[in-house]
Amino acid sequence: MTQKDLFGLIGLKSTDPELISFFSKYGLEEPPQNIAANELTKIITDERNRVCVVFSYEIIHEKFYPPVLVGKEQPQNSFLPYVSAVGIRSGIEPSCQGRGGAGRVRNVPSSYTPVRDELGSYYEGFWNVTPSYTATEEELTSYYGIPQKAPVWRFIKDYSKDFEIIAYYDPLKKVCTDIELRIKEYRDILRVWFGEGDGVRDFHHIYAMLVKWLFDNRYLRLDENLYAQGLINDKENVLDFIHTHLKGRVWDYQLTDEPLLISFLYTTLDDSDIETADGPKNYYFRRQLLLSLGRWGNDQDTRETPERENVLRELLFDDLTYIPFRKIMDDTFELYRRLFPGRFISKVP
Repeated sequence: MTQKDLFGLIGLKSTDPELISFFSKYGLEEPPQNIAANELTKIITDERNRVCVVFSYEIIHEKFYPPVLVGKEQPQNSFLPYVSAVGIRSGIEPSCQGRGGAGRVRNVPSSYTPVRDELGSYYEGFWNVTPSYTATEEELTSYYGIPQKAPVWRFIKDYSKDFEIIAYYDPLKKVCTDIELRIKEYRDILRVWFGEGDGVRDFHHIYAMLVKWLFDNRYLRLDENLYAQGLINDKENVLDFIHTHLKGRVWDYQLTDEPLLISFLYTTLDDSDIETADGPKNYYFRRQLLLSLGRWGNDQDTRETPERENVLRELLFDDLTYIPFRKIMDDTFELYRRLFPGRFISKVP
């Protein structure tokens, strides 16, 4: 086994013949055929060689989304796992931990060759991608660049467009504790999946209005021909657009580099007050929607009551609802820019 062999597992389905062959060759527990909805992650560990393989089903990345349902069993549905990360551990404060137990090692096949010697050092030739975990800070910096410094430093380097390598370094012990290759995941901006199992399904029409606002202001990274076609103010029309062109969610990479856009969206999706020079303000978009229609009531009250939820649930997504909503969102975003010119500048990778 070499480091490159291990890294070659990233992104594979648990049912991929290449993955199954690798696990068999090195005596690892068989890959999980599915993961229950309440598990999210399963980890299989080769304790002899201090390597681990992490399986996940919900990976926020366009190549691995949406999750693939493989079984409808009570009380939980189950989904197809992918290799979302692989790790190499030094044995010092391992980072490859999470939900799901460590894997078991089966009987070692006769063809098995360990990658570490009796003293625990990896054989020459294993480290054919990155510096080993015995590398110095200078060697790590030369390969990865300047680290993100915290109690544990993180050296990060792109492995490809979709994957990144992270080396975790303890500056006090002057040792690299773990090296991990993982799938890059996006930020789920709206925190809504426009699918059957979503928890706010009753309110998809109002979240669709927010997507329509992004579209109308050209805040989405789309081809010009899509903008030229336009979108009508209709729930089904916009939901079809979301599934066809956004894969059912709104991720950070799908947004333009409009200054403060991501910060504003996070603010308007939160029903908490934020402090301004003019006193506390509440920019919750559901509140803004009812205010634009004159159906919120006392505009000093920021609570979303069950009665207001029912009003939102019964709203129609049409011109009469959307046009005033778009105006109040435009005005609110302009006010936000003036109040918080340097709060967070959005940067899409």
